[in-house]
Amino acid sequence: MRQADVIGVWERVGQTEAVEPGAIVESGRIWRPGLRFEDFAAGQLDLETLKNAGRAVFDVTAYPLFQQALGAVPATERNGPLVTDESGRPLSRRYYWDLYRDMADAAGVPRSVWNMHARHGGATEAQEAGVAVQDIAEHAQHADINTTRKP
Repeated sequence: MRQADVIGVWERVGQTEAVEPGAIVESGRIWRPGLRFEDFAAGQLDLETLKNAGRAVFDVTAYPLFQQALGAVPATERNGPLVTDESGRPLSRRYYWDLYRDMADAAGVPRSVWNMHARHGGATEAQEAGVAVQDIAEHAQHADINTTRKP
């Protein structure tokens, strides 16, 4: 999934913009949701992606590491944003970048490798493992299969 679809996006609130009840608003900015616990409570993730307004549908029960991480969160706390900072606030893009870079530096990952490369790397690993390009394209939410075929 794309970073924005996972952590969401903070945008300035327009003066004429109506803010929905329950929206997360802070310092004149509103959080356009990324993943929320409610998005996959039934075992399936079905969301509209931010980049191309396409649909992303996944059976989250097919991801054992995700299930393990989810199991670490008490059921009573499974609401609202999935990815938050220490205070429970949805992450900003900059905070996420800095967090990634700190971990990457500690792991010895070269500075030329950015956090967005993980998504590309997953597609490459799937291709090398013999996964059908159509399946990779669907999983990566590529509207054009030629995007998936690019080296």
